Formats: sequence, structure tokens, C-alpha cells
Amino acid sequence: MSDVIELGQRIDAALSAVKDKAKQQTQERIQEVEQRQMLLAEYEKAQERIVAVVKPRLELLAKRAGDRVKVTPSVSQTRRSATFEFKSSRALIVLTFGVGPDQQVKNAVVECDLKVVPVLWKFDTHAEFATPIDKVDAGGVTKWVDDRIMAFIDLFIEIHESELYAKPAG
Repeated sequence: MSDVIELGQRIDAALSAVKDKAKQQTQERIQEVEQRQMLLAEYEKAQERIVAVVKPRLELLAKRAGDRVKVTPSVSQTRRSATFEFKSSRALIVLTFGVGPDQQVKNAVVECDLKVVPVLWKFDTHAEFATPIDKVDAGGVTKWVDDRIMAFIDLFIEIHESELYAKPAG
């Protein structure tokens, strides 16, 4: 009979260990979620700083493009973006700037995506600039966005160069 009692104790110990492990894993998940929430709160502050740097530049691009562009902003829980759809007789041109956190919520990642159809010109379809959330590199973001905008302007001119030469200045 003592063998049965001992077996019962071993079963109980094994089941108890599983329950303890499950409790520990639950606590770890709760801590991870709380930590991620704290990181996301810090990311939101970084995102605001980045938007403050980038928004006036994108507004300037939209203003200069005038009625040749449709701008669509997008805001989700952790991501903000602006999509520029350019009216062109030569190509479908879509330029998107966005900002979101990296997987570990350590960096804010500013992205630039460009789609041109047909693909008759050479250009970068995707570029990223990452900056630490706890120390946003506003100068770096500014230069990076300005460079992306100017690269786009150069491409736009290349696509429409013959049309631009044909129109009288004025």
C-alpha cells in the first residue's frame, strides 16, 4: 500500500509542478505586457517628436505638388503615415512616409516607400531610418526625410522631363 501512497505523492508533485510553472509563465507574460505598454508609451513620445519634424516637410511637398497630388494620412495604434498619390500621364506614382516601432519597441523606424508603374526608371523602392526611442535623432530624421524628398523630386523630374521642357516658364 505504501507504494500506492508514494505513487500518489509523485503524481501530486508532478501536477503541482505543472501548476507552478503555468503560474510563473502567466506572471512572466503579464510582466512582458506591462513592460511593452511602458515602452509603447515612450514610443508615442518619440513618434510625436518625429511627426513634428517630418510633418512640415510633407506639407511643403504637398503644397508644391498642388493639384497633382492626393494626400491620405493614416493613423493606427502605433503607426502614422502619409500617402501621396501623384497624378501623372507617364506613370502611377505613390510615395508613402510612415513611422512605427521596431519589434522590440526600442527604436522608432521612419520608412519611405515609393511605387512607380511602369518601372522604367531607377529608384529606391524602400528606405528606413531608425532612431532610439529614448534619444530621438531629430537632426538625422530631418536630413534623411529631406534626402528622400529630394530623391523623389529628382525622379519626378526625370519622369516628366520632356513635359517640363515643353511647357513655357511662368
